[in-house]
Amino acid sequence: MPTYWWTRFGSLAIDSAVDEALTGNATIEGAQAALRQSEDEMRAGAGVFFPQVDAGFSASQVVLSAFAQVADTLRALENDAHALDAQTRARGAVAEALRLVKAEYVAGTVGYVQILIADSQFHQARIAWLQGVAQRLQDSVA
Repeated sequence: MPTYWWTRFGSLAIDSAVDEALTGNATIEGAQAALRQSEDEMRAGAGVFFPQVDAGFSASQVVLSAFAQVADTLRALENDAHALDAQTRARGAVAEALRLVKAEYVAGTVGYVQILIADSQFHQARIAWLQGVAQRLQDSVA
């Protein structure tokens, strides 16, 4: 079975949903870089909570830091919504692909192994969707 197995169905809807889902998902390296950046920003911003000897310190710095945190949270929620939308469409596309593979199996044009592969991909898409839901809920709490 080819790497891009869903293209065999010739469905632009499936192709575009999978492409968008793959584009919307961060790579492990990208996620690690974003995590490192967030940790660096957190360490840099932590100083506003400690006593300052600088005479120029003001409450406005604390307020600006709080607004920045709110903006970061809102951006994370917006990104989560886009990713979850793409994962929802990808899950639907993979479910449709599984249905088509099962129909091909009944017609005798594919083997049972293709059903197992499509079923595995369906479950992987469902897990990715659930992870997206969990991330959105986690960011909502933050």
